[in-house]
Amino acid sequence: MNGWCRKIWLCCVLFPLVVFSEDITTMSGKSYKNASITRTTPVSITVAHDTGISTISYSDLPVDVRVKYGYNQEKESRYKEELRLQEAERIARATEASEVRKKAEAERKKRAEIDLEKKKLEKAELARKRQLAELHKRATVEMPEENPKIGMFGMIKDVLIVQVINKSEVLVERQWYTAEVIPSGCFLNGRAPEAYLNSYLIWIQGIPTDGLVDNGRLSPARPLIFTETKTYTTANKTSKTVILARPLTEAEIISMK
Repeated sequence: MNGWCRKIWLCCVLFPLVVFSEDITTMSGKSYKNASITRTTPVSITVAHDTGISTISYSDLPVDVRVKYGYNQEKESRYKEELRLQEAERIARATEASEVRKKAEAERKKRAEIDLEKKKLEKAELARKRQLAELHKRATVEMPEENPKIGMFGMIKDVLIVQVINKSEVLVERQWYTAEVIPSGCFLNGRAPEAYLNSYLIWIQGIPTDGLVDNGRLSPARPLIFTETKTYTTANKTSKTVILARPLTEAEIISMK
């Protein structure tokens, strides 16, 4: 290495590249002391100065300073348009993402509301079924066999079908046996007490009669209520009075609370 090369090498190592600085005064009157350019764009320059770093728009610089740092109006226009398009695209993406989030949140809330309402309905239905089961239990106690009265209700089991009237009415006979009552201390000449057949007719309305036949047996699935009496003419042209009955409705069972 000759002498001149060594001197140049030493200068590069010992003395860093000098960045020239100058004072800049903007069109709005603001001054930047010892300002040196650190970055340029088609619309502005960024300078480091005595009090910090600032970005100055070309529009705020004197014409000679603009020219000095390469300002070009056409480049500025293209740059601004590019920034506008980028910002519009950013806003569109952000709006789309926001709408997607809103839609997803709305669907989540709707599903949560539906699930909550479903659980409420299921809970209410379960409570209703439990209550109804309890009320049915109370209403399905077997009706007393003797002394039928209007307003009595309960289950009637294994009655004799006298006549199938139509598709929703049937005449049945309720039968039961009672033993002869023996007065205390009497033996009736050693005769054992006798059993007597008791019965009364019931005209049942409002039940399906498909599959029922005369002289068959019937056990209605729902509890019955005696409503009134009915007089009808038999095949022998005689009048007979029977008690009318119909199945209790669910509302009636619930009203028994």
